[in-house]
Amino acid sequence: MVSDALPAASTLLSTLGLWAAILLSVVLLAQALPVESPLFLGASIAVVYWIVKTYVATDDG
Repeated sequence: MVSDALPAASTLLSTLGLWAAILLSVVLLAQALPVESPLFLGASIAVVYWIVKTYVATDDG
């Protein structure tokens, strides 16, 4: 029973880590750039894309 819960817990922690990284990066960008700026939107999208791409690439194996 415990061994069945470990992969699920690992996936949950991994997903929470992904969301935490995205949230932190957007908050840090908001501190550096005015939120109304188009540069903020572009930078946020680029950072989120990079984090998700990195996460998916390392999650394969």
